[in-house]
Amino acid sequence: MVMLKSSFECETTYNEINPLIKDILDTRQDDGTFQSTGHFQFDEFENILFNHLFEKTNLKKELNQLKISFYSINYLDMLSKIDYDDNYFEKFIELLNEEINRLKGLDLKKYTFLFVTNIEELHCKEITGLTGERLKFVKKNCETLSIFKKILNLFDIKIMEKQSFDNEKTMNYVDLPEQEKIHDIVSCYRGQVLRIDVHARDISYAFDKANSRFESFLGFLSFIRNHFYLNYRRGENISFRLFHVKTGKVFSFSEDDKIDIYFYLLEEDEADEIKKELSELELIDLYSDLKIMHYSKLCNHLHDIIIQIDNDGLLNVLYYVFSLYYTATLEERLEYSFFEFWIISEYLIKSSGKRKDEKVLRVIKRIVEFYKKDAFLSKRINFLYQKRNKLVHEGEMDVINQYDRNLSKLIVDCLLSFYLYSIQHFKLRNLNDFNCLITKMGEEEITLDINLIKEWNPKETP
Repeated sequence: MVMLKSSFECETTYNEINPLIKDILDTRQDDGTFQSTGHFQFDEFENILFNHLFEKTNLKKELNQLKISFYSINYLDMLSKIDYDDNYFEKFIELLNEEINRLKGLDLKKYTFLFVTNIEELHCKEITGLTGERLKFVKKNCETLSIFKKILNLFDIKIMEKQSFDNEKTMNYVDLPEQEKIHDIVSCYRGQVLRIDVHARDISYAFDKANSRFESFLGFLSFIRNHFYLNYRRGENISFRLFHVKTGKVFSFSEDDKIDIYFYLLEEDEADEIKKELSELELIDLYSDLKIMHYSKLCNHLHDIIIQIDNDGLLNVLYYVFSLYYTATLEERLEYSFFEFWIISEYLIKSSGKRKDEKVLRVIKRIVEFYKKDAFLSKRINFLYQKRNKLVHEGEMDVINQYDRNLSKLIVDCLLSFYLYSIQHFKLRNLNDFNCLITKMGEEEITLDINLIKEWNPKETP
């Protein structure tokens, strides 16, 4: 049941939302329909109204439990049932709960999303009869693919099995089932195509969940590739991007064979154009570019920790941080990458409880000192915090240089490593346990197991 959060059960809430609802009602015509005076007016109404609802009610939680997005809520139909003499917001909540009950009656459907990447395909071939260098090469591929699949398993992602369809020779292209059209396109591609299945009540919710899992997976790959690695580049017109996995078009279909809003395929020439676009993606290698085997020990160590986490709160924070890490390492502009890394640091420390900036900085310093025994770093963190404030509050983009971005990343590497370390070492059961640990670290020293550093900071560098 949708209801106000206790902290918003006050007159101020009604004073904010009632005028907004009245503004929408004022666009209602005699026939009960709504007529916007501006092209984007209803978009603005919808944006503001649902922002209020997500902040002040438990609507988001209710929708997540239903596995449906707010786009499925027919709020204009609800508003058409409100009279001018009603208490607008109270009536709206009453109608909203009726709408939630209607949505509960919708069936869950399985949506499938295919994510195209520029990671080159890898196959594990039969080794019987092989010798010498050929045997070593095939074994290396098999071991690399095994670790890759182990990582995918953490995010419930599978490698799509490619296949060709002989039906094309005998059937008109437009008569082919939609799934076969998609499979025909991706089966011609030499890169990895990853499959994510989501059960949901609408496509928007399903896509958000699938995309979140996909970006978390990419963030994990970027983390094992870039953790504790300070990349300094010199020269003109250089890219400061730290991660080079690229993605192509996302294909989606549901179990009833419909291609939904994220993909349109009508004619054969469109399929040919998409195939051409995919062929132009520059492929990278799991072994030499992403160095999966180089970090096999770290991959296995992280896998063993994550696979044992059975608390949704701890996992959700971890997966969200990985997705942010992916975005930050993908960014080419130093100031944006720097700030995105700083956001991750603050999120990791504040996600379990609110903290003042001075305590956040104290926790950052203590965790960084755990991994990097460098007294100068403590002063640099203070300086970095000042640069963060100039960037945010004064818009000074040019104050951020490559060293600042890399240090911001190093802080995240330490904090994320510590988050995982603490879950394992301190046997954390939930976010409240992590909150207690961080609170102590903001006030007093914590004795940490120095031997664990070796698991996160191998001597070899990429």
